[in-house]
Amino acid sequence: MKRFKANYVIVPLLILAVAAGMIYSASETENSKDFVNVASVDAISKYYGGFGGADEENSYRGTLKKGTVQDVKFSSELKIDEVKVKKGDKVSKGDVLFTYDTSSVIFLKDTSNNNIKKIENEIKIAKNEIEILKKLQPSENAPQDYVPEEPEVTVPEQETEPIRTADVPKMNFVYEKLVTTSSEPVSGLGTAEDPFVFFVGTDTMVSADYLKELSGDEKTTKHALFYVCDADGNPLFARGVDGSKIDKENVTDWSVSDGVGITPDGSVSFSGSSADFASFIIQAPSAPSEDPAASEIAEGFDITALEGMIGSSEANDQPQNTNESEDSDYELSLNDNYLYSREQLKNMISENEKKIESLQLKKKQAELDVRKSEKLLETGAETATLDGTVTFVAKDIYHLAESGAYVTVTSNNGMSVASYIGEFSLSDIEGDMEVKVTDLSTGNSSYGKVTSISDLPSSELSTATESFYEFVVTVEEPLELEEDNFVSIKPVETEKEEVIQIMSMFVRSEGSKSYVMVANDDNVIEKRYVKVGQSFYGMFINVTGGLSRDDRLAIPYGKTEEGKPVKDVNIDTLIYGESILG
Repeated sequence: MKRFKANYVIVPLLILAVAAGMIYSASETENSKDFVNVASVDAISKYYGGFGGADEENSYRGTLKKGTVQDVKFSSELKIDEVKVKKGDKVSKGDVLFTYDTSSVIFLKDTSNNNIKKIENEIKIAKNEIEILKKLQPSENAPQDYVPEEPEVTVPEQETEPIRTADVPKMNFVYEKLVTTSSEPVSGLGTAEDPFVFFVGTDTMVSADYLKELSGDEKTTKHALFYVCDADGNPLFARGVDGSKIDKENVTDWSVSDGVGITPDGSVSFSGSSADFASFIIQAPSAPSEDPAASEIAEGFDITALEGMIGSSEANDQPQNTNESEDSDYELSLNDNYLYSREQLKNMISENEKKIESLQLKKKQAELDVRKSEKLLETGAETATLDGTVTFVAKDIYHLAESGAYVTVTSNNGMSVASYIGEFSLSDIEGDMEVKVTDLSTGNSSYGKVTSISDLPSSELSTATESFYEFVVTVEEPLELEEDNFVSIKPVETEKEEVIQIMSMFVRSEGSKSYVMVANDDNVIEKRYVKVGQSFYGMFINVTGGLSRDDRLAIPYGKTEEGKPVKDVNIDTLIYGESILG
């Protein structure tokens, strides 16, 4: 405690000293443009001593509760095929709670992969725009005799008559109106995990001959998935065909819209079908259906427009190109220069950087959906993660537990603690990972395992810049841990990871990222992104990843630029400059 109090006294002095040093150091750097001064991380971290807190890095927080609970949240993108348990059932770890319809899992994977391609293309375009904006000259630098040319305005031939929506040509969705044995699917091997995929219209018929071909025999049964789209190519619903359920002797031509009702506003309803071989996948209705046949509807399956996947097989492999010059090969003309002020260019670059950050978040979510669907294609089910009793089973998607769970399993053994992790760190937590749980009141600790990680982000904690996901840790032998106490959760594998505390002036922020200027193996300065943790008084910060004590840092201000050669100096010279140290 004495050391901690002493820190309060010296912090103001440190601020003054370092500020003065930075002024002299910047001046010295100005006088020595050929080199950038660097010092070792080890020397920097030891210069003023530490402020503690390193042991709390790489950890999460939560409150201990008696017993353990597994809440299996409902995944709105998927269709539940069969619920295997009922309230009051005793289950063991690994028992199947409910299974998913395979076709809906494949649809989620296809949609998510397409979204990733689309997002990557949008990120590329935004980066291109940033590069162009960086090359433009601001209006403040315009020559005295330069007058910006007026942009050319194309005037419609008939200005008095407004353009009607009906007059604007649309690109029609091209599809096969009759699927036959000679029709080629867009993708797929015909298996249950990877069925033949077709994009069709609401009036498409599937010939009896093709259905018989899907039926095959016991060893050659095939599966097909038909994405049924509107006139613009936007998916309305999907039909999954299981060849093993086709009556080869009595099958006739079949309509993909069999049993489906579509209103003029695009709403879709299902009244049941005589085709037992065809499952129905559709977006969740806005209210519970009173029609018993509607129970076949995929619960909460959310169909997203598959832009770039409709049309030819080539379009299925390539994302839609929304910019003709996506490879940043724009020719900068004189008219591109001097049109915007320095402040406008800065703001435009900043807006594109924010857009890229937002797109990267969307890409991460799509990648999570891909990983989730790939995992479900292996198991096809949600299983119990503990031995216990089923205490809740939802009747339908509108009757969920207070926690939002579709199925809840409860055990009176041990203790559990729930916490949250940001999407940028999701890869740091895995199912069955061993963690150390420490009571922050008493210091007592025990070990547990991560028993569940939610697929859905928290609506309360997630922000516009980052989503947070709940995970639950089960402690089977809590030893001296006490209920309702606040605890820290730390993965055992990270306990030995070193947290390096350095002065905050060595770390700079770039959007949601942090970086340092470090000397590489060629003795040239370069930017390196690092993971940071807790900061202290605005003067010190814990670096939790991306940095070692053998690295050499420069102060990332003034003339410190990437590509410059470095000169090794001691820590005093780095901070205060050679001019005041003699």
